[in-house]
Amino acid sequence: MRTRAAVITAMLFAATTLAAHADTYSFSFTGSGTDTFSFDLSSSPTPSGSSDSEFWINDVSVTFDGSAVSDEVVFVEPGGGFFNDLDLGANEIFTSLRGPLLFTGTTGSPTFLTGSFSLFEATPGGGSGSGFGTLTITDITPPPPPVVPEPSTFLLLGTGLLGLAVVARRKVFGAWMRNVIIEPIKPAFHGCLSA
Repeated sequence: MRTRAAVITAMLFAATTLAAHADTYSFSFTGSGTDTFSFDLSSSPTPSGSSDSEFWINDVSVTFDGSAVSDEVVFVEPGGGFFNDLDLGANEIFTSLRGPLLFTGTTGSPTFLTGSFSLFEATPGGGSGSGFGTLTITDITPPPPPVVPEPSTFLLLGTGLLGLAVVARRKVFGAWMRNVIIEPIKPAFHGCLSA
């Protein structure tokens, strides 16, 4: 029973000390033309919507050519004759980038890849932004702070060690009492009781 209580207590302690951790990825594109943009997303975002071949995220804060806008970002899987696309542009801007797949998983539950990807910027009408560029996806999540034991942890550890010392001392002292004191005088008392 004590073992079960100790295990449950340890599990509760571990569960309360673990913090949730969600990575944040930075997307940064620099093209051969004048177009540049950057935005941040979770490494495994919850899409605003999705279909079999694409997912989109609404209201993303995008810095496009030095101007901050809130826009929709669309990620399209290749298939059915379509290129893999990263599209910006429901509200303020529009650019379409074609290249390798930028995520794993499904369009309903994507996880972005990290690294540098060569993309072709296919701005409608072949504007000044057309050409190749590099999209860099990096993990910008700050590392977790180092774990520093709290005073209560030291108190709990010290109490446990003290308990182990008491148990060990009782066993050693009990064996010493039995072997050194009780066993040698036992025959003397046994003779007194039988007389």
